[in-house]
Amino acid sequence: MREDSQSDVEGTRYPAVVPDTLDLVDRAELALNGMGGSLDPDCGYEQYFWVRYRWRPPYMLHAAFGTTIDPEFGESFAMMRTMCGSDVSLEGERGLAETLVSRLSPEDGLYYALASEKRPWHSIGHEGYDNIQEDFSNLAADCLMMRTLLTWRERDGDSRWDDSIARMAKGLNEIAIHKDDYLITQTADLASASHSLARAGVLPPSR
Repeated sequence: MREDSQSDVEGTRYPAVVPDTLDLVDRAELALNGMGGSLDPDCGYEQYFWVRYRWRPPYMLHAAFGTTIDPEFGESFAMMRTMCGSDVSLEGERGLAETLVSRLSPEDGLYYALASEKRPWHSIGHEGYDNIQEDFSNLAADCLMMRTLLTWRERDGDSRWDDSIARMAKGLNEIAIHKDDYLITQTADLASASHSLARAGVLPPSR
């Protein structure tokens, strides 16, 4: 792991008398349990994108969009754990954080879905890219990962995330089209693969 995202669950704990309403601390711990239960430890703690409760038996299924949403879990884990201080699903949170950091490119700073034989669902569902076997980055995932890095930075209170944040900001700025005093992002005619960028240099047409 290039940057240490692991931290003990520290802080001050104390009993308090509160109104008899929804217990947000309890809800936060339930959220930790739910997110942790939908991670796959055999695949770098990547989330199962589909969780089908109504099937008998219920099951979970990977999909290409999991790598896009994984950073949301990274951000939510940090927030929910700050709310409740629980150590529920701590191993899963740390494993996912390590995987998220490993997807950051040292070349352009962007966040990539990495092609692998262990991930046959790599591009399934991305219209027009269903059979792509290349690493690719999409703008939605980059924005979510940027938000996650900023959340970790605020949580940890130190500068170890600053380089990754700066590299990603630089990378996003470089793929944008600069016109007058505003930026235009790359778009495509692919509904599911909005703003996808193939690492091999195959970019969607600009509009």
